Amino acid sequence: MANKSKRDNTTGGVKLQEVEKWQPPEEGSFKVNVDAAIQEGSESFSIGMVIRDHTGTFIEGKVMSFPSPESVFAAEAIGMREALSWIADKGLHKVTFESDSLLTVKALQNREDNQLEVGHILSSCLDWLTGNPSFVVSFVKRHVNKVAHELERCPCLVNCYNLFTSPPDLLLETLMFDHSF
Repeated sequence: MANKSKRDNTTGGVKLQEVEKWQPPEEGSFKVNVDAAIQEGSESFSIGMVIRDHTGTFIEGKVMSFPSPESVFAAEAIGMREALSWIADKGLHKVTFESDSLLTVKALQNREDNQLEVGHILSSCLDWLTGNPSFVVSFVKRHVNKVAHELERCPCLVNCYNLFTSPPDLLLETLMFDHSF
């Protein structure tokens, strides 16, 4: 399905857009989908992150787990901070980070001194974005972010991470579906 844009804003490395299906980045670029989830009754939350290239090929995935945050907003903001840090440390450039947390993406777009409960986390995100001008943060619907959402469900101990250099079995069907762009 074609890209449908209600709002497209690329000012300051943050982009709000509405797409119906995962779209690959431009050639020579990467796309990182990131999602966080708090499991009801759990003492922790997980973050799933997936790097893909312009052909839609799975490059790497990462699952992290942390003690429960103050809110879902905090979990999503921590997820974005961890994804930005991970990719900056890898030395990748021309990267679009996609999140289904509209609140997080809008907070980064506003770039104001944020006094919310997650102000310090958003500040870290903005530092990564400022230091890496080829990074763009974009909002996508949850079904477009399905690979990251599914990856976050992989078991991971609290305060650690699992790195995947090939896609785990639970992602294969979604990756194949996404690859039919």
